[in-house]
Amino acid sequence: MPEIDLKPESLRFAEGLVAAGRYQTFEEVFDAALRLLQRQEKLRAALVASLDAARDEAERVGWLDIEQVDAELTAIIEKAEAKRANDGEATA
Repeated sequence: MPEIDLKPESLRFAEGLVAAGRYQTFEEVFDAALRLLQRQEKLRAALVASLDAARDEAERVGWLDIEQVDAELTAIIEKAEAKRANDGEATA
């Protein structure tokens, strides 16, 4: 098993977890830390894949600037508000 050198604050933290009974051994602390790191790396990889997919889609279908997004959202909101107003009149 490879030896690792920890910064003093990391060592104190791990020792505190063992002393508090949260973990039985330093190896358990290290294993838990690696599991969290693995989960974080999976999430990071998923984010990168999502960003790559978004970039690829934008290159395929084009980009929208902020004014275009604002106009589309405003139109959607106005349509929803008009429908709600009409639905309210129909039930009155």
